[in-house]
Amino acid sequence: MAVKLPLYLYDHSGITVSTKPFSCPWDSGQIGWIYVLKEKVREEYGVKRITKKVRDRVISVLKAEVEVYDRWLRGEVYGFTVYEIADGDIASIDSCGGFYGDDPGENGILEEMPDELREPLSKIGFLWDGLIVTEAGDELEGRREVRKYFLERGFLPDCILEKCDILRELCA
Repeated sequence: MAVKLPLYLYDHSGITVSTKPFSCPWDSGQIGWIYVLKEKVREEYGVKRITKKVRDRVISVLKAEVEVYDRWLRGEVYGFTVYEIADGDIASIDSCGGFYGDDPGENGILEEMPDELREPLSKIGFLWDGLIVTEAGDELEGRREVRKYFLERGFLPDCILEKCDILRELCA
């Protein structure tokens, strides 16, 4: 026997999965189950009998696994690269990835990010594929040169520095 939950998929201009059914019967349906064998539950939790409390914890873990997988399916996995500008060159000096979900306060990215970038990212409050420039220095002529450098290398959509007022302030 197993502790299990149904697994549903919605496929319409992208895909998403859930342990609960979606409202549209035409583009969604049950695709299977997420489960863990009771033997594995007993081993993992060090119990002989699976109580309601243990079962509820297992169900919570199964739901969390589906939520993480759903974020991956929807492309909500983020990372960062820190670039240093010196002597007219831009070099990558640090990077980290694998942060699921677009809320930097919840996904752990702030804990890994360099101190000087935490406050600007906290103010923005969400993540996207882009760049936060906190200082361009005199080596490059402000945001236009930084923007041009990254655009030429395919790192940025052409409007990333105009995404929000906070970025405009940081890149001015």
